[in-house]
Amino acid sequence: MSKVIDELDRDHRNLEALLHVLEHQLEQLRRGGDPDYRLIEEVLDYCTSYADQRHHPIEDRVYAALERDSGTIGELSRGLHEDHENLAALTATFHERIEDVLGDGMMPRDALIELGERFLTDYRNHMRLEERFLFPAAKKALSDGDWAAIGAAYEAIEDPVFGEAGEARFAALRAHIHALDRIE
Repeated sequence: MSKVIDELDRDHRNLEALLHVLEHQLEQLRRGGDPDYRLIEEVLDYCTSYADQRHHPIEDRVYAALERDSGTIGELSRGLHEDHENLAALTATFHERIEDVLGDGMMPRDALIELGERFLTDYRNHMRLEERFLFPAAKKALSDGDWAAIGAAYEAIEDPVFGEAGEARFAALRAHIHALDRIE
């Protein structure tokens, strides 16, 4: 059990670090400055390539095991599974808008800020629900066999930003995260 939950917890801490980077970029935008749109794009690329493809499918397996519960936790599990689909759609929309801006397209500043703030809020609210209710419920309700099945169902994929090797395309994002850590 602990290996899967430990990995999910670590992913949430890492995602929060990325959301913090995004928050700083949106603050630049709010103040009338120019954020680093490439950095925003890297955050969204990570959410698409790792969170949506690796992290959320593991959580979905945990949810599926919890959905056997007909009570509130089962209902919450089904709702959080739907959140993954909504977050993926929101990420895709935000990503498209950022690509438009990078391609010299126009998007009203206020609309981009609103989309970014919605992204931050939805992601953080989702993670808080998982951490507060689902992860503790899963620790209590799932058997060692459930955890073994969940762990065996996915292949090990190294985190492209926070993993030991770290993909080159995320180098600027890693550097920015370390710079924010030093400042704060």
